[in-house]
Amino acid sequence: MQVSLIKISSIKLLFFLLLIGFLFSNKRNYDFIGFFYEGLASARKGEKWGVVNKKYEEITSFIYDDLFYYTDGLAMVQKNGSWGFLDSEGRIKIPLIYQKINSFSEGLAGVKKNNRWGFIDKVGNVVIPLIYDEVWFFSNGLAEVRKNNKWGFINKKGKVVIDIRYQQAWQFSGSYAKVKENNQFGFVNKNGELLGKIEFQQVGNFSNDYAPVKKNNQWGFIDDKGTIIGTIEFDKVRDFINGYAPVNKDNLWGFIDKKGKIVGDINFDDVRYYSNDYANVKKDNLWGFFDNQGNIIGQLEFNKVGNFINGYGEVSRDNLWGFINRKGEIAIDLEYSKVRNFSSNIAPVNKNRKWFFIDESGTMLKEEFFEDAYPFFSKYAAVKIKGKWGFIDKKMNIIITPTYRKFEQFNKTFASMEKDGNFFFFDAKLNKYRKDSQYKNYAIIHKNGKYGALSKKKDLVVPIRYKRYQVFDKLYKIY
Repeated sequence: MQVSLIKISSIKLLFFLLLIGFLFSNKRNYDFIGFFYEGLASARKGEKWGVVNKKYEEITSFIYDDLFYYTDGLAMVQKNGSWGFLDSEGRIKIPLIYQKINSFSEGLAGVKKNNRWGFIDKVGNVVIPLIYDEVWFFSNGLAEVRKNNKWGFINKKGKVVIDIRYQQAWQFSGSYAKVKENNQFGFVNKNGELLGKIEFQQVGNFSNDYAPVKKNNQWGFIDDKGTIIGTIEFDKVRDFINGYAPVNKDNLWGFIDKKGKIVGDINFDDVRYYSNDYANVKKDNLWGFFDNQGNIIGQLEFNKVGNFINGYGEVSRDNLWGFINRKGEIAIDLEYSKVRNFSSNIAPVNKNRKWFFIDESGTMLKEEFFEDAYPFFSKYAAVKIKGKWGFIDKKMNIIITPTYRKFEQFNKTFASMEKDGNFFFFDAKLNKYRKDSQYKNYAIIHKNGKYGALSKKKDLVVPIRYKRYQVFDKLYKIY
């Protein structure tokens, strides 16, 4: 049977949802209420299952033996050993005629009948014949299928696009999928072309154009051309992030760059990923900073370290925080219970459970205290007063009155806040945009009748200039 990180993650997600449901069971009328998804939740009375909305009103009769949470407006349901789907009004959308089913992905769901698997659409039409021994979910237009104990890939028209010849196959991660043949591992692209040879004991997923590979009991990396980066010589490796990958040899950690060159020495007890050209490193239970030239910044002398941003690194000793500069010198004394990074030569710090702002000399800008505060983004910073969030300028003047309940800090261009159940996004100039809807990893926002879209990371992926939008299965059409 095929095993993959994707499938394990799905099992963990299901277990997590069931656990959350148990913790928040409503004892008024039900023995169990699951996690709400798309406004609906599975619920149990005795041994039977049904569906409730957020007002705990029954959407269906409690007649089912099993029922999974809603995705894309449909819920998997089972009665007397047969499976089908319910719609968002609790009606049977797809008859309960299958031995097993998978949830919908990219508009199709795997179903099993007469011991064979295929795919149906959301109306229940069989769009890919039930001829396989096993199938998995569609991702990026392809799904893994097993036939005669071999694995391959089909597209959404049912065409075999990657030969059914492998011992195992995993879902695509970016442009490549892991495959196993003759007990060796390698990669194929979406055209079924091998990336180099299937010659490794084990492989990981591609991340930022590099994948970890194991050969002769040692780990290294290949790039997206199939070229081995440097040498395969490490006991452990982690993914490439921000141009560097942590590597372990003889129980000590270090880094390599994208050419496979070791940065400095491999002699740390633990390391964290590079960010802004600095990495956190640990030796003899003390932490410090390591630059991308292989130099230790000052000494490894701290119990904890945080970010190194805009020329200052956050450091802690004996539960008190301060800052060091690029020379490793103490720039701001370690006297605060919490600190956040410098931005525009100003940093928020916490002392005696009060937040305030200091400059690069450690001087308080103004005797103004807050319940919480975040670094300045351009000219403004988010602060919390009496349980509500707003914005101030560098003179500590309130620019947007604290009336918002939740705050998520700026990521490149936008910050988000919530008020009365509505979400708003603010750009660096504090222009406010209202969130119209959320679909998958995108948020549709609007201002003055114009629409655009943000990614999950709050990057503007569609300019805010369109008059209307329309939702499709996997995307928005904005025009």
